[in-house]
Order: sequence, then structure tokens, then C-alpha cells
Amino acid sequence: MMLSDMLAQRPQAWEQDVARRLNGDLRDAVQALMEMYDRIAPAIWAYARARTRTRRGARAVTRETFVQAFMHPDLFDGRISIAARMFLVVHLLTERPVSTQSSRLTRRFRRDRAAVATGVF
Repeated sequence: MMLSDMLAQRPQAWEQDVARRLNGDLRDAVQALMEMYDRIAPAIWAYARARTRTRRGARAVTRETFVQAFMHPDLFDGRISIAARMFLVVHLLTERPVSTQSSRLTRRFRRDRAAVATGVF
């Protein structure tokens, strides 16, 4: 299923229940987070693995994604599914800043230009 398809779907009944419990008391929030982890962690990890290209990075991003879900339960307001919201969090956590990309390209350009100027390439 594509991310755009997930965004278009309405949340299922269990997702509404999980969202309600995430906003409840601490015990309910922890149980809801554990249930959510059991259901969607493998997909979140796979997406994080594709974005980070390392297992260690995928574990860290998956962990941080669920921490964000616990710290900000108001993200799950029922407009889009929990899985789609979690994929968006992973995407935002793994997005490389534009300035990093451009500075990397600038360094590469300067290195290549210096190599050509010195005849070492």
C-alpha cells in the first residue's frame, strides 16, 4: 500500500481506540503504545531501514518514532491513520537538511576542481 493511499483512508476502530488511550492516563498510554508497537513496528523499521540504510540507524529511528508518539499523543487526532502518521514521523526524522546536501556538493565540487587543477584525478 502506498503512503498516499494510507493518508486517504479513515482510521480503523482499533486506531481510534489506541488514539483515545494514548491521550488517557499513563497506564493506558503505555498499553496503547505497546499495542501500536506490536502492530506497526516492523513496517516502521523497514521504512527506517530503507531511509537510513543501516540496521543501527533503523533501530534508533524506530525507537525515536515511538518516543515521539508517546510524548505527543495529540498527533493522533483521527484525521489520518496511525501508521501513516508514524511513517511521516520517520520521514521527518530521516530527512537530510538541504544545507547539508548543498554543503556536501560544494565540498565535492571544490575537491574535484582542486584535483583537476593539480592534475591529480
